[in-house]
Amino acid sequence: MDEPVIFDGVRTNRLEAVKKVVERFVEGDGSQLRGRAGDLLGLIVFGSFADTLVPLTQSHEALIESLRRVELPQVERERSTAIGDALMLAIGRLKASEDAMRAETEDETFELKSKAVILLTDGENRAGQYSPQQAAALANDWGIKVYIIGIRGGTTSGGRFFGPTQQVNDRRMSQVAEHTGGQYWGVDRITDLEEVYAKIDELERSTIEVSESTSYEELYHPYAIGGLIVLLSGVFLRETVLRGVA
Repeated sequence: MDEPVIFDGVRTNRLEAVKKVVERFVEGDGSQLRGRAGDLLGLIVFGSFADTLVPLTQSHEALIESLRRVELPQVERERSTAIGDALMLAIGRLKASEDAMRAETEDETFELKSKAVILLTDGENRAGQYSPQQAAALANDWGIKVYIIGIRGGTTSGGRFFGPTQQVNDRRMSQVAEHTGGQYWGVDRITDLEEVYAKIDELERSTIEVSESTSYEELYHPYAIGGLIVLLSGVFLRETVLRGVA
């Protein structure tokens, strides 16, 4: 069972606390996180397998609703960590979206201004077909930055905050992120996680123009699209009741 933590003065578990931080990153918190209004966002969850829970979309309400419904896996064999496969799926989604927009504009020189993946994990790559290094090489070729957040089960004077986790290889994850022009952070407390998302929020921010038709179909001015971000959440968010639906 997930370890209990205190978040916003309320006793909860680490899964719910992490989901709340990601939600604030998307929607903003009125303070250090300004939200990602106008960005294309998607959500991939992974354990032993990687799944697209929410494809790239500007409908952040739908993404948040899906995020809130994420649960921990109940089957032990699904509790491994396919980081490489999850990254491959994420960068593939980004590249396919960019290619589709290039075809729509009939402009062979079209490129999205900002493409990034945020990987949140508390373990090493122990499952899947691809390695994180293979995914990083492809992401670098396609101009996609990878930001990695490693959840470490640290201890404080008040006791273990995140509780027991798998071991995160800080050096290896740093190499993967830096190969793409991204960055790695290891965190031990929920406050550290909030600070990291605030840093990423500043690193991947640009002006985006969005318009909507009366039928609520999303329309984007292709050259004004800035932040294109895929959220990946690791062991905490790796399997859901919606697995296989996306």
